Amino acid sequence: MVLVTAGVVFFAIYARQTAHEFLFRPPPVSYERDSSFEYVVADDGVELNVFWEGAGEDAWTVLYLCGSEEDLSMAMPKLRNYQLKGYNVASFEYCGYGFTEGAPNESNLYLDAGLVYDYLLRYKVVNESRLVLHGRSVGGGVAIELATSRDPARLILESTFTSVYQNLLSLKWIPGDMFENENKASKVGCPVLLIHGEDDGIVDAANSIALRESFEGGDVSLLTVPEAGHRNVDRVGGLAYWTAIEQFLRGSKSGL
Repeated sequence: MVLVTAGVVFFAIYARQTAHEFLFRPPPVSYERDSSFEYVVADDGVELNVFWEGAGEDAWTVLYLCGSEEDLSMAMPKLRNYQLKGYNVASFEYCGYGFTEGAPNESNLYLDAGLVYDYLLRYKVVNESRLVLHGRSVGGGVAIELATSRDPARLILESTFTSVYQNLLSLKWIPGDMFENENKASKVGCPVLLIHGEDDGIVDAANSIALRESFEGGDVSLLTVPEAGHRNVDRVGGLAYWTAIEQFLRGSKSGL
């Protein structure tokens, strides 16, 4: 029994370290800040690098939560596309990413996302009844957590996994799992759109199918994009990708 317990503890430590290395891989900074960026100070004193472009009080607001290898420069084409379509757009860089100092971990991501969400409601022309969370990959986990503690109008999950250990190690029984999205899904009260590339070799599309089943009795749609991988769903999906999002925000499921 002692050997079994020691083995479980050792494997749990190994799994945690492996998962952390898999999840948090900040790219080198490749851009310069301009007037579209501002700093929001977290409770621990870390200055979060936040992007904001307003379109008006009546517009929908998209808070985009980045993926594990994505900073704001890499997310900018998607953010600008939202902006061109008439949305208020916000995003931020996790601790250790881009111009935000510190070190990333699951708890920090949740806390910082909540801080930015509350900042938008307090200081920007943002109506929560028209606020949509769009999370990609690990950002989907941040978005799900945020949707359980706040009251967004919509939730978009792109290339998101059921949990880290299930996706990375194909295991459920090891303690200390991270981003347990499947277990949290039933606590989400807003409509959900899942988007996934059919050729995703990092997070299999089966994750989104499983997540769809976990949103118990909820308003849930799933769009799978043929020939799309983990990082190019929007580019490969093109018009179908953006049409699905706009139909979702208008409350239509046509074509989904």
